[in-house]
Amino acid sequence: MSKVNKAADKHSDGYNCAQAVTCSFCEKIDIDENVAMKISKNYGGGAYQICGAVMGMYIISNLLQEKYE
Repeated sequence: MSKVNKAADKHSDGYNCAQAVTCSFCEKIDIDENVAMKISKNYGGGAYQICGAVMGMYIISNLLQEKYE
C-alpha cells in the first residue's frame, strides 16, 4: 500500500491530518505509532498557516534527519 493510501485510510479512521501522515511513516523512521500520534496530535489543524499534512511531513523530515546523522 502506498503512503498516500495509508495516510488517507488513517484519516478516514479518525486520525487528524498530521497524525495520518506521520503515522504512515512509522516503519520508515522506526517509531512506535502511539508515540507518533502523540508527537503530531497538536498539529492536525496546521500551525503557522501551514496545513496539518505538511506539518506531518515536517515531523517526518526532522525525525529522518535525526536518524541518519
